[in-house]
Amino acid sequence: MQRWELSAFDRKHLALVSVPRPAPGPGEALVAVDAVSLNYRDNLIMANRLGAEPPLPLVPASDMAGVVVDVGADCWRQRLSGRRPADWKARNIEKRRKL
Repeated sequence: MQRWELSAFDRKHLALVSVPRPAPGPGEALVAVDAVSLNYRDNLIMANRLGAEPPLPLVPASDMAGVVVDVGADCWRQRLSGRRPADWKARNIEKRRKL
């Protein structure tokens, strides 16, 4: 599969790379992304100006939408072929609702 990946801080390090398709872990869903936008938050992350340094490499995609193509164990909120809008808080929301 291909994805836009930031290998070092600065927008010049954003590149389209080929990577193996990941397998979702427990409570995770794999989404085939149909649309994505890079917003102000993504620009701050790429410039390492957000306040917390995220691990590299990373895929900057605060806003995206796609289709669920695989789910891990205990992923009870998603179903295969389901449309999935997401933002950078999606993982936190999923974990909070499981408690």
